[in-house]
Formats: sequence, structure tokens, C-alpha cells
Amino acid sequence: MPSYPLPFDESRRQQVLDASGILEAASTLTFDRMTELAASRFGVEFAAVTLIDDARACFASEVGLHTEEAPRDIAFCAYTIVQDDLLVLPDTTADARFRDNPLVTGAPHIRFYAGAPLVVEGTKLGAFCILDTFPRDALTPEQERELRAFASLTARHIEAHWLSRDKDLDILGQLEREQRRVEDAAGERTRFVSLVSHELRTPLHVVKGFADLLRQAGDMLSLEEREDYLDQIGEGSERLSNVIESSLRFAAAEGGSVTLNEATVSPRAILEGALHTAAVEATEKKVRVEVEAEAGDVLLKADPVHAEQLFGQLIANAVKYSPVGGVVRVAADLVEDQLRVRVTDSGSGFSELDPERLVTPFIGPEPILTRSSEGLGLGLPLAYRLARLHGADMEFENAAEGGARVTVIFPAHRSVTAASKAEIRSA
Repeated sequence: MPSYPLPFDESRRQQVLDASGILEAASTLTFDRMTELAASRFGVEFAAVTLIDDARACFASEVGLHTEEAPRDIAFCAYTIVQDDLLVLPDTTADARFRDNPLVTGAPHIRFYAGAPLVVEGTKLGAFCILDTFPRDALTPEQERELRAFASLTARHIEAHWLSRDKDLDILGQLEREQRRVEDAAGERTRFVSLVSHELRTPLHVVKGFADLLRQAGDMLSLEEREDYLDQIGEGSERLSNVIESSLRFAAAEGGSVTLNEATVSPRAILEGALHTAAVEATEKKVRVEVEAEAGDVLLKADPVHAEQLFGQLIANAVKYSPVGGVVRVAADLVEDQLRVRVTDSGSGFSELDPERLVTPFIGPEPILTRSSEGLGLGLPLAYRLARLHGADMEFENAAEGGARVTVIFPAHRSVTAASKAEIRSA
């Protein structure tokens, strides 16, 4: 699993980058005037047009860096392309994601970074960035507008190159490529609709399930039981509203990019909220869900809605593949400042431990799990994408005591421990 966050539409993003031909033509294009102007305009030592390839950051133009590329896992712009807007780091050593970055600790000793995404065909191919060797104040609103303008002009230049190159191709090649683009776009829209439908169905199931229980057994329920069911319906409705809001954010940019609205939250609160996603099916199957949090008073820096969706999907999958009367175990602990959350079902386990296939949406007719002819569906791939948006890794194994286990490992900078709280208070 990569150590850097992946955009939600990474596969399509890479396809657009490859199709544009910009990586091969970068050295012949005239981006240098823009990077030179930006370095002068902002008074910084470095400026660059960075294209994020599969495993590398390629500099189509640079001022002061004197290199053509860098590994993607240390590139600041790899983080910019998961943003909806600018990424600004007034002091890189103050951000846990970058303070140990070799570009910070060693040459060229980057201490300031600001980047704006290069949006082409609705996806982010890279960033227009400015950098310096000492900390600086955050950008003013006027400077932010100017940096966006540099990025927009660069993106338009990339599109112009793409169109110019297309004109040199024969008409048949153009038609074939256009057909592929239409098919790819249609495929992306179909996948997006399926993802959203899947996300909406689960909280709807919660609301409908408890409403049916009230209607069918209302006279036999105590006042306390009725109030509990109404609470479940209310919470399910609120969760449904949150999912719709998140789905609209999925659709905010072509390809389904998502913005994290981060807060500092309790892992236990997130997990307890996620339990409602599988509440009806767990009740019907008499599956017991046990939550064991041994992370002490550690808090998590995450998007509460997306984090709850992430673990809701994992718990719902675990309940689905556990037998009637089974147990789903959810455990959270802190290992080397990394919050690890394990979800273990009591089913027959994974028949194949191929992480890439497990997180691929719309797997073929052959099931991933021997326990179900339907395979994993969309829940696990969606959970994986939500985890990667937080920079978290996901591991898969068959537990020694039986059943399949999925572990989500958040990077250390997302854990707010007692020590880091004290550090923040003393700052």
C-alpha cells in the first residue's frame, strides 16, 4: 500500500494523464515563463509545475530545484491532488506529515510550500507550486487568487497541447479515442451511481427495518422499546442525511473527489456510531457486535462522517458474512502512535488474500469469498477508498481463531495522544 493519500478517482486520473501525452512533451512546452514569473511574484526560491505520475512526481518546469523528478511518496504535490483547493504549509516542520520528509530534513530544505491543483478533464493531474527554504506567513486572499490563476493557466496550456496533438492524428484515431473517452466517462458515472446507491441503501434499511418492527409488533412493545426503536429511526434518518450530503460532495468534482472536513474525534464514538449501519441485520441474524477500545484517551484527527461510513461498511460486511448467532469483534488500540482498528467476523474467512482484488469494485462473477456467491460487492472497496483519503492503510488476514479480519492503520500524525495534547497547549 502506498504511504501517500490516493485521490478517489486515481485510476481515471492516471488515464487522463497518460492520454494527454503531457509527460512526454513536458520538456518542449513553455511553462518556464510561468514558473519564473511565479518565483519572482511571490518572492520564493523555488517554483514548479508538477505532474503526479504513478510512482513519481515529474517537474514539467522548475525554478531552483535543478531536478526532473522525485519519488511520489515524498512529493508535497501528491497531497495537493487530494485537495479541492490549495494546500498551504507555512512551516513544513510544524506538520507531522512532512517534518521528517527528506526534502525538509535534507536538501533543498523545504520549509514553506503552497500548491494549487492542475485540473484537466475534471481530474487533478498535478499542481502548480511555490516553495521556500524558510517559514512564511500564510498566503493572503490576493496571493491565493494569483496562485489559482497560475494553475488555471497551466491547465489550459496542457489542454491546448492535448487538442493540438489530436489534430495531428488521423480521423479514425480521433474517433476511436473519443469513443473510449465516452465509454470511460459512462463507466465512471455508472460506478459513481452504484457507489452512491449502495451508501444510501444501508441507512434506508435501518429506518425501514425499525419502522416495520414498530408496525408489526407495536402493540406488544413496551413504551421503552418503542422509544428505543424511534431513536434508531431518528439516528438512521440523520445518518441518511449525512450520506446524502457526502454523496453530493462525491459528485462535486467529476470523477468523485472527496474533501475531508476534519475534526478531532473519539475513536469509540466513531465506532459506536458505525454500529447503527449494521444494527438491523445484526438483530435479525442474532449476531453480537463487541467493541473493545484499548486506545486510552487517544483522539483521532479525521472526517467524522467519512470515518463512520468507513467502519460502518466494514462492520456491515462482517455481520453479513457471519453465521446466525455469530460474533463480530471490533478492537482499537494504539501501536507506535498509530491507531489500529480491527474488524473480525466469525465466518469462513477469505478464500483469497489478494488485497488488490479485494478492494476492486465490480469484481467478476467468480466470488472472492467461498462463503458468498455475491463476493464483496462495493462495501469493502468503498471503505478502502475512505481509508486512503485519510492516509490510512488496510490489511487483510484470516484470524487465528477463525473468520476474516480487516485492519485499518491510521498514520501517526492522525493520533492525538496525551503527549501531543500537552505539546499543543504549550505551543
